[in-house]
Amino acid sequence: MDATAMVAVVLLATQFIKDILKGWKIRIKGAGAILLSFLVSIGVVLYFYIKTGTPITAEAIWILVSVFGLANGGKKIISKLKPASP
Repeated sequence: MDATAMVAVVLLATQFIKDILKGWKIRIKGAGAILLSFLVSIGVVLYFYIKTGTPITAEAIWILVSVFGLANGGKKIISKLKPASP
């Protein structure tokens, strides 16, 4: 799984978890959403390393930071592209 796929999984999983929590009347916004995204990023990167059997090194931290940053940046870009409500 490359970084692009990891970013997509983080975006989708974070939104999925937020939707589930919204059904339970729990709203995640602001810092909570960023924390959730960070936790999902950790899970996705760890899953990648465990699945491939790759040893966890300092490079894993760089990949984690990259995936987390790109996922949050991508989310901000996507939210800016939403059409305005009439």
